[in-house]
Amino acid sequence: FFASKEEVPRFAVTMGMRGITSAKKIVLEAFGENKAEAVRRLFAEDTVDPMLPCSILKLCPDVTVVVDEALYRKLV
Repeated sequence: FFASKEEVPRFAVTMGMRGITSAKKIVLEAFGENKAEAVRRLFAEDTVDPMLPCSILKLCPDVTVVVDEALYRKLV
C-alpha cells in the first residue's frame, strides 16, 4: 500500500465494531472509485454482511456518508 517503508504509519488508532456501533454520530468517508462497489452494496443491500464490514452501519441510527467525485461518478 505504500511506496516505501518510510511511508508506513508507525502508529494507528483502531476501533472495534462495538465502539463504532455505540457512537452517537458516525461519518463514513470513502474516497476513490475503487470503493464504489462497497458503497453501492452498503445502500443496495438490506442485510449486515461480515464480508462487507461497512454494512454494520445499517445498525446505527445516525450515519453520514461522504464520497469524493470520482467515487460518486461510479455510483450514478
